[in-house]
Amino acid sequence: MAFDENLKAKSEKNWHCVELLREHQPKHFDVATSRLYYSIFLLIKSHMVENAKDKSKPETFTMSATATTGSHKLTLKYITDLNQNEGRQLRDLSDLRNIADYEPKPVTKEEFERNFKIWAVWKKKFLSTH
Repeated sequence: MAFDENLKAKSEKNWHCVELLREHQPKHFDVATSRLYYSIFLLIKSHMVENAKDKSKPETFTMSATATTGSHKLTLKYITDLNQNEGRQLRDLSDLRNIADYEPKPVTKEEFERNFKIWAVWKKKFLSTH
């Protein structure tokens, strides 16, 4: 599979934290949502970094491992280009992560669980097809 292994490992660590928070700290939905977003973001970035090794890939499908500026927008564009619906879902997760990290309003259990279920299925499919 085409993934940068260092970034993929970081994604997995974040996913593990999400699962631990979900199981052992079920009231920390803000933290769990933030880790969920970063797990997915890093997995997408991992794939884009590996894509960069293939010169036939469009530039919008690639990213450097050290990219920071605009990297969130690039991952969103990449996923949206692959699948419009998944792009909307990633934008929704990103918006929820912004609420979790920066807004005084909390992320609800329902919002977290809905996103966890969506992204657990997506992650499994993405790992098996890319």
